[in-house]
Amino acid sequence: PNFADKALVISDIAESAPSNSGLYEPALKEAKWIIDQMPDIMDKLDRYEALASHSVSVDKMLARECVRTAMESATTKDDPNVHSLQKRLIDLAYKLEPNFASTIADIADTDTARISTRRSVANRPSSPSGPL
Repeated sequence: PNFADKALVISDIAESAPSNSGLYEPALKEAKWIIDQMPDIMDKLDRYEALASHSVSVDKMLARECVRTAMESATTKDDPNVHSLQKRLIDLAYKLEPNFASTIADIADTDTARISTRRSVANRPSSPSGPL
């Protein structure tokens, strides 16, 4: 079976279902399960992004999960298209919650020097007398 097409069709059907039908959320969760099974990482990333976009207004937790999973997966892929996808994921995370966008951006930041500096600043004891 073509998992990418199947996930896309199910999420499109869910989006067109009436919100009071009770089909929307179960269909989106099924689409997520199908995406999880997909072997190609770039297809997965695209489908996670699409599913997150479809579920923003109905199931924010599912949307957050899709954004986080996509961003974590994107950091393992060396592909020129990943950077633009990461920017779109951060924008989508911001729509969900501004603080979530910051968390997602931190996942994308793989610069070890910057991460190390951020940790040392966060762990630095504050001076009781203030700045010198």
